[in-house]
Amino acid sequence: MIPLLTTPRLQLRAFKEADELDLLSLISEKEVAATTLRIPHPCTLAEVQAWLSSHLEEYQAGKTIRWAVTHGEEGYLVGGISLFLNRAFESAEIGYWIGKPYWGNGYAYEAARRVVKFGFDQAGLNRIEAHYMDENQASARILQKLGMQYEGRHRQLIKKEGAFKDVYTYAVLRSDRLGVREA
Repeated sequence: MIPLLTTPRLQLRAFKEADELDLLSLISEKEVAATTLRIPHPCTLAEVQAWLSSHLEEYQAGKTIRWAVTHGEEGYLVGGISLFLNRAFESAEIGYWIGKPYWGNGYAYEAARRVVKFGFDQAGLNRIEAHYMDENQASARILQKLGMQYEGRHRQLIKKEGAFKDVYTYAVLRSDRLGVREA
């Protein structure tokens, strides 16, 4: 069972079938897909359903933990966050997105801070890394605020919307955690 995580304003829970239309609505915004490495645009309901159906198997295989980021009191979906695990190296990549109507509320940082804490305290990780494209400077600021350190630029690593994009990497180690405020 995917662990339930909470913050002062959010609940991070497993995605449910009932989330599929809200999920499709939020990730269908071109601006949301454009700032992520893994969300396609356009995205179909069939793609959302296939993605949702893969979560439990990926979790049970120890590959990925995916959470729906929801408003804690009212329960509506605001985004998603994931840990892509590499158990052999006790490391993971964190990835997140927030629906455009909820940008600017600090939800991505709040959710990421909680998932980093989970990664080190409960999942036994030594390293958590994250990647962003140059167009997503808001994500760069979140990673810095999380105490992550800049590790490099991967020139034209991906092709998104017909253009090659540079991807930047940040990471935090368990031993770096003293600089991260706890949830």
